[in-house]
Amino acid sequence: MASEEIGYRGPTACAAAGITYRQLDYWARTGLVEPSVRPAHGSGTQRLYSFRDVVVLKIVKRFLDTGCRCRTSAAPSCTSGSAASAIWSA
Repeated sequence: MASEEIGYRGPTACAAAGITYRQLDYWARTGLVEPSVRPAHGSGTQRLYSFRDVVVLKIVKRFLDTGCRCRTSAAPSCTSGSAASAIWSA
């Protein structure tokens, strides 16, 4: 019996997290949020996201919506001074 990978495809993960597919693709390519079930390997392959990945996508979106900025070369930073900034930069 073949082992099947169970996860959420990109459009489903986007709908659940409230982000666009373009954001999802950018975040995956830059390493901000990578799919844990199956990453893309070349053209034509589909990423699969776990439930945990979808939750992380939702959290990242919420941080960005509250004014936090992500920098791929360094730790993320928040400019809003909210409670989210303490968690984000921890």
